[in-house]
Amino acid sequence: MTPSQLLYKIKQDDERAFRELFDQQYDRLYRLAYYYLQRADWAEEVALDVLADLWNGRATLVVPDDFERYTMVVVRHAAISMWRREQRFAHDESDEESLPDVLVEGVDEATERVELFAEYERVLTALPPRCREIWQLVKEEGLSYNDVADQLGISTKTVDAQIQKAFAVLRTQIGAYLERQNPHSTRKMHFLSLFLI
Repeated sequence: MTPSQLLYKIKQDDERAFRELFDQQYDRLYRLAYYYLQRADWAEEVALDVLADLWNGRATLVVPDDFERYTMVVVRHAAISMWRREQRFAHDESDEESLPDVLVEGVDEATERVELFAEYERVLTALPPRCREIWQLVKEEGLSYNDVADQLGISTKTVDAQIQKAFAVLRTQIGAYLERQNPHSTRKMHFLSLFLI
């Protein structure tokens, strides 16, 4: 079922539909939150909070026309709130100037990032399953090559080969996408540095 179909069921208190939406969307929301926050524990909390809010607010939920775009906006706002809350706990400045650059931007820049992240997801999803799994374990969950090799029962050379394969595909396809969108954009290297280095 599509997210919109599931949301209509969730509005009718269908817990099974919520579990399906959770399984379907959690990884994507986690990756998006991690993109903004660059911290696995914060990203996990944001993804869980966004999904919990969908369930808790189901009675008054307005089903969006574009669920992906809607959740990207919601995750960004949740990431900003998370950052500010954590900064207050750390007794640091919590004004807007202390936010990461990726969270301080106008509507046009935020839209560009949403579209860029959607392209990253599209290319990532098209990778072979094992290649994608290894990439996510290393680049998104921060595991070492040795940890991934032990977890998957493969050699570290295999891990390295799969990372290099994923890197080549992502760099080429996302680079081509960015060139099509804006050949002179300074965001290209910033985005690639977040996900591909």
